[in-house]
Amino acid sequence: MVLAVALVLVSSLAAAAPRQQVAGRAIVRLAAAGTEALVEKTSGVALRPVRPLLLGWSLYQVRPAGDAKAAPTEDDTAALIRRLAADPGVVGAVADRWYRPFATATDPHVDLQWDLGALGMEAAWDVTTGTADQRVGVVDTGIIRQHQELSSKDQAGYDFISDTDIANDGDGRDADYNDPGDGADCGQGFEPSSFHGTHVSGTILAATNNSAGIAGLNWGARLVTVRAMGRCGGSLSDILEGAAWLAGMAVQGVPALGGDQVSVMNLSLGGYGACSSYEQEVIDAINARGVVFVVASGNDGGAVGSPANCSGAVAVAAHGPGSTRPLTAYSSFGSEIGIVAPGGDMSQGERNGILSALGPGTNEYAYYEGTSMAAPHVTGIISLVQAVRPAATRAEIVSLMQQTGAACANCQGKVAVRADTLLAAVAGGGSSTSSSSSSSSSGGGTTPPTGTDPFEPNNSWDAGAAISCGSAVSAHAASGDEDWFRLSVPAGTVLHVVLDGVGSAGDLDLYLTRSPYSAGIVARSESETAHETADYTAMGGAVGILVRPYDSATGDYTLRLDCQLPAGSTPLPEDGSEPNNDFASASPVNCGAGVDGVSAPGNQDWFALTAAAGTVIEGTLTSDGPDLGLQMAAGPGQGGIVAQSSGTARTVRYTSQGARLALLVTPGAASATYRLDVRCTPAGANPGGTPPAEDALEPNNDPTQAAGLACGTTTALVAHDRDFFRLDIRDKDDLVVILETSAGVHAWLLDGAGTEVLQDNLVAAGASSELRANNLAGGVYLVGVDPEAAGAAYTLTVQCRPHAPDEATAGCSSAGGGLPPALCVAVAAFLGRRRRR
Repeated sequence: MVLAVALVLVSSLAAAAPRQQVAGRAIVRLAAAGTEALVEKTSGVALRPVRPLLLGWSLYQVRPAGDAKAAPTEDDTAALIRRLAADPGVVGAVADRWYRPFATATDPHVDLQWDLGALGMEAAWDVTTGTADQRVGVVDTGIIRQHQELSSKDQAGYDFISDTDIANDGDGRDADYNDPGDGADCGQGFEPSSFHGTHVSGTILAATNNSAGIAGLNWGARLVTVRAMGRCGGSLSDILEGAAWLAGMAVQGVPALGGDQVSVMNLSLGGYGACSSYEQEVIDAINARGVVFVVASGNDGGAVGSPANCSGAVAVAAHGPGSTRPLTAYSSFGSEIGIVAPGGDMSQGERNGILSALGPGTNEYAYYEGTSMAAPHVTGIISLVQAVRPAATRAEIVSLMQQTGAACANCQGKVAVRADTLLAAVAGGGSSTSSSSSSSSSGGGTTPPTGTDPFEPNNSWDAGAAISCGSAVSAHAASGDEDWFRLSVPAGTVLHVVLDGVGSAGDLDLYLTRSPYSAGIVARSESETAHETADYTAMGGAVGILVRPYDSATGDYTLRLDCQLPAGSTPLPEDGSEPNNDFASASPVNCGAGVDGVSAPGNQDWFALTAAAGTVIEGTLTSDGPDLGLQMAAGPGQGGIVAQSSGTARTVRYTSQGARLALLVTPGAASATYRLDVRCTPAGANPGGTPPAEDALEPNNDPTQAAGLACGTTTALVAHDRDFFRLDIRDKDDLVVILETSAGVHAWLLDGAGTEVLQDNLVAAGASSELRANNLAGGVYLVGVDPEAAGAAYTLTVQCRPHAPDEATAGCSSAGGGLPPALCVAVAAFLGRRRRR
């Protein structure tokens, strides 16, 4: 049995059980923010915002334009999404797919774990049992937090389910990630609660040597839980936001995870179809943070579903018991599979399933089978590898798993994971010199032998070989190897690209793209031959040409590029810093230096530097392109942005924490030249003397590092830079923030999504001031404090009071230390306004 799925839950889940996706919703990335009305006019699809998602994508309700009351079916929604995807104002539009657990619940537990023997865990534990500072993430149905196997491992978590009916706990997103059960009638009769997340988590890190229950693979690691599936399943949008949060990325309205970012995460879930551009971008961003993304392949015995079929996902199939480790009949399988692991085969009897923890009680266990059970074995073993070699990359780990694995019957050359031989290789210093030869699910690619292809290595956007209009090149395609070529052309250039396989070349596919991500693909040709043609009218700037072999195709090919340039124009050369299109490939820049560059639409320019902790780094951008932007980042993706600015003169400042930082020039609508200057002020630089040491709550220099404060506390602090504080406010409470300072400071209040509730308020030196926000919605809020000069000492008092309507202006009297009436009016006017500095 595989749990069915549901769509819109009103009075009966069965009445609206979805087949594949959430009807009436789409995940969309617009070419420019705020253009919903224009897209509606050109596409005929009405877009109504639900919430921003990750990496510039947003979740929308979709309806036919002019028919706001229409309730689209799944088929209607698919048609609307196709119209959006074809609109020039849309970068990408994908379905909000419906995911479900890949598992089967059965009878109560017995006291056997054959899977541990199949993995060789006894010998593996002689190498390591994991460490307490490790964090492993699970995206699933939540957990029974007081279960005797998990209570000591429960580190942190959050409930990401945004639909209250699906959540089954009476509310939407909140900090309660305990699993209330997912029992429901999803269209095939009532099914009892699975407590799927508890079973998955128990396999990875159940408490061991506690004289109870089962043994987990990693004895020391701690668990970080995302609850993203409830009754009948969960949505792609909720699940991927939860996964991104585990990797340390910022999610609107959700408190930052902080120091509990995980190193590996498990998703024993999935849906239909190919990997969408949104899924791929999010997984790319997770991988860029060094977090390994492990996914179950599916239980329908067919093709691998998403997100397991996304590039960079470690896709796991299931084998049953026995010395030959046979692939199970239910396991979805294909070229995307990176490794096979014990998943159980209960057709041979209940005890041939996988035994793990269950709910609702705190000492319950059961046998399950499925690729959902196979994936956590791989997740647990990867965490053990990371305990021995923390710097190991995903590609290195997967390659080693494949090199040290055991034969797997009917697995078409794929191998079954063995923890004992893998950990022995890791502890002995073994490494893979051919990590790039793993399958697509390991994120690698086979590099052809030296000399067979003059353009190698050109296996990525950043390593793309330069090609010019009118070129005709000869190259070699190898199984699993991507060949990239790059050029820059003016807007309006018509590109005509022809790919022809030579001799024994198999099935080769051709793509034109504006970025390294799937969402950037602007033209494609994917016939079952080695002869492809693609055309594209350029928007200006960098264009990538990608030749990708299908399955095991190998052979020589020719690539011809013809361009029809706009009258009087020539191709735009990229600047000398290229390729510097992401955080990893950022060009070096030094303090006190400047760099001249060329910005083209769709092409980001990154510049990296490292300065001692406490150094204030200032970047200034001047340009003839007024719509260029400047940001500073401590890591890849939107979650790494720590400062940003825009306008004719753009400046960003940030106090270094001693780690690598990057300045990012974001492109405008047209090509432009620019100058970027970098200035650094060392820590403690102060003509008046050495400033006081920073306070014990540091580092809390940006919202993602906000220090926790409790209501009713008074704290003495020192500010050299911006300080942020996190408060958890009850629903309908009034919040009062009192500041006393020896030097001028600015203060403001943000909600959990980063939107200002109270705008910047200057508190003068030697003064005391109070900021009040009344009748707040419950949740997380941030207080920001910014000193006029480094070393400002101040006292911060936080008070939370139940709201009373007749106290709406409390504290606005000039008596008793409150604000004068004029200032009180000014504070009220701050509501809903943006802070400008």
